[in-house]
Amino acid sequence: MSKPNKKNKAKRSRTLTAAFVLLFVVVGLVITLALFTSLDEVTNRFEAGKVDIVLTESEWNPNNAKNIVPNTTLPKNPTVTNKDKTVNTYVFLKVSVPYDNDKSLVIEKANPDENAGSVLLSNNSKNPLLNVPIYKFVATGKKADGSDGTAPDPQSVAVTGSSDQDSLYEQAVNPGWKIVSGYPKTENGRIVYVYAHVGETVESANHLQPLLPGTTAQYPLFNKITLLNFRERTADTTNNITAFPTPGKDYNIYIEAFGIQANYLKANNSTSTNPQEVWAMIDSSYTYTP
Repeated sequence: MSKPNKKNKAKRSRTLTAAFVLLFVVVGLVITLALFTSLDEVTNRFEAGKVDIVLTESEWNPNNAKNIVPNTTLPKNPTVTNKDKTVNTYVFLKVSVPYDNDKSLVIEKANPDENAGSVLLSNNSKNPLLNVPIYKFVATGKKADGSDGTAPDPQSVAVTGSSDQDSLYEQAVNPGWKIVSGYPKTENGRIVYVYAHVGETVESANHLQPLLPGTTAQYPLFNKITLLNFRERTADTTNNITAFPTPGKDYNIYIEAFGIQANYLKANNSTSTNPQEVWAMIDSSYTYTP
């Protein structure tokens, strides 16, 4: 019987040694991965709170807004919902509408629901109309879910540049909403209103009311809009009179919803319920004066 070749035996030994080392490395890797997995399972996880709101208009149908005529009233109910898994949130609605400032403006003052009234001229020096909004907000007191609520408490909001408090200027909003001081104002050829979501009682109407996670504002901002009864007119370039409706003019209504966490708004971990103070935190161009 021949003896094993010493050279071959040494070769097999090196092979076994290499295999053993490889096995050791693999086992070592498995142990290491298991160790990391164990550490990961006991790590505390933190997820930052978030503000996540959604603006809806359940009764708005864009098809109804095609080819409308003056004195038309359409359902439109801007409503805000705070989504689930969020934080308590203060809410604001910014509404932008086109206006007319033609010096020859003629408007029917009639309430569309009453179908009565008189004619008002903008060039009447005793009662001038400046920057008249094309649309009027109508509050009916209906809640966001469509059920009857308390009687609406309309706010009389004077149009910029006029001291007149006639119903022509009233933008009626439902309980739970209050216009922010300093509005309305004109921006880029439009009239802008900013409303804060506040308490619905007289005592709480000046204080922000946060929307809790998974809840909707009890009342929409308003329930309808009315296209004011402007008289159709033709352009008169000699007297600087524009036609109505003006070709190419943007007659859309724009509504934006803004939300900010209700707690820990200040450096000392306190908060605020003042609509003006909080709105200044959202809009850097707005100046809050205590």
